[in-house]
Amino acid sequence: MTLTDIDTENTVTPSADAQLVNMWRSAIMKARLREDEVKRQPDQVALILNFDGAGQPLTVGMCGIPTMPPGAFRIIGCHMNAGIWNPDLLRVSPIPVTASVDIRLTSNGHWAGAGTALYGTTRPTLTAQEEASIDISGWIVELQPGDILPYALATFSGTATVLTLTLLLRRIDLIGIDAPTVVDDSGTTLVDEDGHVVVSH
Repeated sequence: MTLTDIDTENTVTPSADAQLVNMWRSAIMKARLREDEVKRQPDQVALILNFDGAGQPLTVGMCGIPTMPPGAFRIIGCHMNAGIWNPDLLRVSPIPVTASVDIRLTSNGHWAGAGTALYGTTRPTLTAQEEASIDISGWIVELQPGDILPYALATFSGTATVLTLTLLLRRIDLIGIDAPTVVDDSGTTLVDEDGHVVVSH
């Protein structure tokens, strides 16, 4: 081995080590930044579907088309409220109405057919009520980034000037992407305390 060969080896080895160290430092920094970003994001958020008659009673057909933001979410609750502007109290006061809201699940480029009913078979409804917690059994509850939720006031009877339907959402990891379902030794799918299937990420 010549002196030139030794010098070449000594020059290349530290350089390769330095590159490896820098690569690991970069990966660790990115992981920490991602961890901090996740910590800053709230675990639970609310999507409020609002009908506002601008001081006049609501009318059937009022609607909106929200798009889900980045991240994946699970619907964990639903609540409806109806109210009317009270000029004596200078605030919105609850008032009973009978109303139902149609909510669909679709995506950009695919919502010409109005999408799939998010609620399954029974629309969220107030029946001579000013507010109600809505049973979400049978709903499509997993929402992905870019999902569109077209909604409309399907039926309405009353004098309320504002009605809201609030979806309580929990932020979750993306579903079904390189995430096999976990099973126990007997082959039974594992579920968490809420009955959701456990997946491995």
